[in-house]
Amino acid sequence: MSIGQDHNVQTKISFSEDGIIKSVNINPNSVNLSNGEELLWSYNITQGFIRKKAVVMLGISNYRIMRVDLINNTVIGYILLQDLDDVIVMNTSRVSDSIGYSMYAGSGGRFMSIAGPRFSSGTSKTVGDIVFIVNGKKITWSGLPDPTGLKNFVKSLMKTMYHTRELQKAKILETTETADTFIGLLNECEDYGVGDQSKIEFIKKKLENTKLQTLEQLKNTFSEELAYFDTISPIYRETLRNLEQLYENYVKEINKIKVEKYKLDESDCKFEVEKTGKDNYYFSVKNSSDNLSVLKQVIEETKPVSKKIQKSILELLEGELKKRENSKDPIKQKDSKKDPLSVLKMRLAKGEISKEEYEDLKKLIEEE
Repeated sequence: MSIGQDHNVQTKISFSEDGIIKSVNINPNSVNLSNGEELLWSYNITQGFIRKKAVVMLGISNYRIMRVDLINNTVIGYILLQDLDDVIVMNTSRVSDSIGYSMYAGSGGRFMSIAGPRFSSGTSKTVGDIVFIVNGKKITWSGLPDPTGLKNFVKSLMKTMYHTRELQKAKILETTETADTFIGLLNECEDYGVGDQSKIEFIKKKLENTKLQTLEQLKNTFSEELAYFDTISPIYRETLRNLEQLYENYVKEINKIKVEKYKLDESDCKFEVEKTGKDNYYFSVKNSSDNLSVLKQVIEETKPVSKKIQKSILELLEGELKKRENSKDPIKQKDSKKDPLSVLKMRLAKGEISKEEYEDLKKLIEEE
C-alpha cells in the first residue's frame, strides 16, 4: 500500500463515466470521502474474543483501495484504482469460525449491482487472500471472506471506470512526447466527419510544422487549438462507442438506395458488414451479378460513416470489377452492355432516364 509523505497532498485521478473522461483531485490520505467518492466495500478487522472491537477497516471506493486505522482515525495505506494493474485470489480454504464483517454497496447502476452484507450464516465459509498488483508489486490482504466475489467486484470496477478505451486513448494523449498523437486523433475526427473539417485541417498543418516536443510546450503554444479538440472529443468518443451500429445503419442505407433508386433486387449485390475484432470491420458483396458498377455508384452517393472505410470499399469493388473484366470465365466475362436490363439500369444510375421512363422501358424489354 502507498503512503503519501504529505497527508494534505492532492492527487489527480481520471476515470470514464458514461463514455466521458472525468478528472477529480482527491486526498488519498484522508479518511473522509472526496467529492463524488463512494465507499462500495468494507471489511472490519477486530480484536478481542468476547468483546470484539473493530481496529482496522479495509475499504474500497470508486477511487481508491484503503486501509484505515479506526483507533487513530487515519489512512495507513492506499492504492489508487487508476494505478491498479490486476487483482488475484490466493490460498483459499474453508473455515468454521466467523471473523469480521464485509459490505458491498451499489450505486444507481454505475457500479456492480451488489448490495448488502456478505458473510456466512452456516458453520463454514470460504476465506482467502486478495493480492493487488501495482507496477509489478504485490500488496496482500489476508483471510478475507468471499475472496473470489471481491476480486470480481474490483475487476468490474476497473473495467467500467479505469480500463475503458476512451481512458486509454486519453492516457496516450497525456503521455505523448510529440504532436503526432494529436495529429492522429485529429485525422480520426476528420475521417469520421467530427468537427469543422477546414478547422481540423488548419490545426493539423500548424501541429505538423511545429518543432515542440513536450505536451507542456504544446499546451502553452497551441492552447486555443487543443481547446477546440477538447470541444469535439465527446462527439468523437460517442462515434467510437456506437461504431458497430453506425456501420450497420450505413449498410442498411446502401441496400435501401440500391433497391428503391436503382431497382436492384434485394438479393443482388447484397452488401454486408461483419465485425472481425475490436473496432475492425470487414465488408463484403454477395450474390452479385453484373451490377457491381451500380453498387459502386450507390456507395459513392451514400454518406459514409468513415471516409477511409468508404475509400477502401470502393477500391475493393474496383478490384472486383477489374478481376471480372480480365477473367477468362465465360460467365464472368459476360458483357453487361449486351444485356438490355443492365444497360437500362446503368442509364438510370447515370441519370440519363427518369424512374418513370425506366419502368416503361423495363416492361417493354420483359414483354419481348
